[in-house]
Amino acid sequence: MKIKRFALFIMMMMIILSLLGCSADKKKTDKNKNIITTHTNQSGNTGESTPILAGSTQEKKEIVDENLSKSDEKVIISFKVKNGKTLSFCTSEGSDDYIVYRFGTKDKIELEFPEDINNSWSQFVFSDYHRSGGAENAGLNLSYLTFINGEYEYQVYHAFDHVEEVTSVGVKVKNLVSGKETDIEGDEKTLIGSLHWINCSYPKLKYEKW
Repeated sequence: MKIKRFALFIMMMMIILSLLGCSADKKKTDKNKNIITTHTNQSGNTGESTPILAGSTQEKKEIVDENLSKSDEKVIISFKVKNGKTLSFCTSEGSDDYIVYRFGTKDKIELEFPEDINNSWSQFVFSDYHRSGGAENAGLNLSYLTFINGEYEYQVYHAFDHVEEVTSVGVKVKNLVSGKETDIEGDEKTLIGSLHWINCSYPKLKYEKW
């Protein structure tokens, strides 16, 4: 009888030790889950996840300079408007896969168009007018890059008057419902790049003769 009780005691002790071991393994596993997180590829592929250590930062291309361009982009044209905010058109470096309009500051982009950069070139229209001959012929260069976002049409302009030797830049914003138009003048002293003849450099851009 004593032997049966002792054997039963041994079996109970083994079960208790086994349960304690499982609990310890589970805590260790839960701890590891807290250290490792998964991040779904931002391209939209949900079938594959990339493990990232908690506390690390995923490589993400952010705005890197005052011209509102990213590290893998080049600036087509950029300038500040009178309130100090920046307007810019950028494109992908080397491949020219897309074109994007941004307005705001390096720390806060107020408008980026288009949100989806696929087929972005087709959403912009370039037009221009050039009268050659210099000052003697009242020479004039007018270039416009236009797009529509919702109820508003944005027409970024870049002009040069050969007579006065004056450069003008800015953006005209027109409400397509009310017809009201606002001309936001830019500061030509902050101008980087140019809109003149960009259709030659970027053949993907829609072109309409003015």
